[in-house]
Amino acid sequence: MKTKCSLTLYTKVKDKRDLLCNISHGWDINYNIPFTEADEEKKCEIFGIPNIKTDFITGSLVQTGDHYYPIVADLKKKHIIGSDSEWNRIPTSGSRSKELKYNSLKPLSFDDNFDISNLEEDEKLIINKIRKWKEYITSRGAKLSHKVPKEFIERLDKRDEIMMKEQEDSFNECLLIKPED
Repeated sequence: MKTKCSLTLYTKVKDKRDLLCNISHGWDINYNIPFTEADEEKKCEIFGIPNIKTDFITGSLVQTGDHYYPIVADLKKKHIIGSDSEWNRIPTSGSRSKELKYNSLKPLSFDDNFDISNLEEDEKLIINKIRKWKEYITSRGAKLSHKVPKEFIERLDKRDEIMMKEQEDSFNECLLIKPED
């Protein structure tokens, strides 16, 4: 028999994605500019798509799009969580394949001063559409992300400690219960 379980006891306990996505959504409702039908029309115009469920690169159907600023990934390093609103969703299937052009170009698009003259024409088009969308967002006063204060990070760390302790206690108590078979 293996000496280790195939899953760690704390992986899902430490997973903050669902929690942060719901917090971001609440902050969007309370502190972000509402995304209107006019904004949706402008988004479709900028990205050259018939509706926001269309991938602006491939033309295929997308579910939610790619969060331009990630919900979780920049929390500890940059102290931000991405907005969960349509403002922060790029109409593409960014996570489908690492080979997609969007994934390789996305890091470049964060730098508005990045010189795109050496890129292929289709790559320039992708970056320019993202830049135009960001300019529109700025003109509307909307947010792509939320800056989190130090006490927010501290509270999440405390949550992790509490949840991990509860997980360990439940594990130890349930382990003492003998199976019926």
